[in-house]
Amino acid sequence: MMPVREYKTMQEHDLDLKAMFDKAIDQAKADGTIKKLSEKWFGMDTTPLCSPSREPNVNNERGV
Repeated sequence: MMPVREYKTMQEHDLDLKAMFDKAIDQAKADGTIKKLSEKWFGMDTTPLCSPSREPNVNNERGV
């Protein structure tokens, strides 16, 4: 049996949802969750690669 995969997108105008995600990401950074998960799955701390900026990337480039 194949696993079920479900994908969701966020609409640009849904600022409340974006704010909830931003808050959750900031909390995960602050409490070390992102560092712990990156070390588990990637074998290294990838949090320095995370961009601290919340500015939209209008050029569709990776925001690092």
